[in-house]
Amino acid sequence: MSAHTGTVPILAPGERDHAPIRLELEMTGAEGCAVRAFGVIVRRGWYLVAARLHPGLPGDKRRMTVEVLRRDESRSLETLKRQLERLYDMEAVSVYDPADDAQIAQSESA
Repeated sequence: MSAHTGTVPILAPGERDHAPIRLELEMTGAEGCAVRAFGVIVRRGWYLVAARLHPGLPGDKRRMTVEVLRRDESRSLETLKRQLERLYDMEAVSVYDPADDAQIAQSESA
């Protein structure tokens, strides 16, 4: 992640396998929601590379951008996404994988 722009740099095809995957988490402002999300990420076998909380959403809504890396190839991005969606006060989870150059999944949690 570029320290000046806050964006993920464009990577060559061989480097994309090791580029962080970006998760956009939308949650209500419940105490501990971010800490619960971090715990799920680590327990599911992912490295937490960066996290950024975006202030200024209406009401008690919060948005957080998290960048993660797989510890190994056996780690499922879909499993991580589903586990995050199940957290208390998690509203939505979007996944952006630089290997795909696009948003690959978005959900609205009930």
